[in-house]
Amino acid sequence: MQATMTGVVLVPEFLGLFIRAESTAGEPIVPLRLFRDSTFTLSLLGTIICGIVFAGAVQFLALYVQVATGADPTTSGFILLPMMTGLVLSSVGSSKIIGKTGTYKVFPILSMALGIVGALLLSTMDTETPRALAILYMAAFGFASGLSAQVFTQAAQNTAPPQDMGAVSGTVTFGRSFGTSIGISLFAAIFHGRLTDELATRVPAGALDGIDHNTLSSNEVLDTLACPVRSAIEESYAASLTPVFTAAVPILALGLVLTLLMKTLKLRSRHHGGDQQTEGPAPASADSTPETT
Repeated sequence: MQATMTGVVLVPEFLGLFIRAESTAGEPIVPLRLFRDSTFTLSLLGTIICGIVFAGAVQFLALYVQVATGADPTTSGFILLPMMTGLVLSSVGSSKIIGKTGTYKVFPILSMALGIVGALLLSTMDTETPRALAILYMAAFGFASGLSAQVFTQAAQNTAPPQDMGAVSGTVTFGRSFGTSIGISLFAAIFHGRLTDELATRVPAGALDGIDHNTLSSNEVLDTLACPVRSAIEESYAASLTPVFTAAVPILALGLVLTLLMKTLKLRSRHHGGDQQTEGPAPASADSTPETT
């Protein structure tokens, strides 16, 4: 928890150093003029939020599946597979629809809205939740993630001048990785802080003496414990998952607001990634991209 808070405190300092370096560099990696384009700025913030929630919070579902439901590692992989399948299907499907229609704004909005619903559903899971229902909740969350997986990059490239295309793509891609690192740290602090309290409350005093708490997610360790102790640990892990996903809801709500603020623009190319058209007029610049109603 202390390490996480220290990292949060240092973010403004590093941000200041970044702005200073990029504003004085002869060939900046991320030209600061890009932030004058609201589409680029909102796309970057949106992809950071997706990294925080969809990639950060999801790391703890494996712990829930293995500990709270008693699944072995192989079974755990199969249980999580529908979530990844939903992500892939929605990502591919949204990209195809965008390629045909040329419009993209609806997909990040749906991603954030469905993500809120999915996070609320995941926050209700406990040791009594049927496995099939848990799989359905996780599949919905994965589907929400896939709806915005590629869209923010497409949106940012759509209004970028050709000479800045590489910088835009790299920055947005880095934004998701940056968000993921924040999300893992944030939700790890929330999860383990709650887990410590739950174990102290639920597990009988002295039952875990001599056992490293970091190994409690191992089936080998759990199998050595008495049934009441194991049940208490399973309930503790399930209860510790709840604040992870309730904390994700306001973050996704912020993402929903940001995506609603995005301009409703047509893609200047039907090709994924904003490649230039080989026929027709030259693409418009960031300042002259037409806005539709």
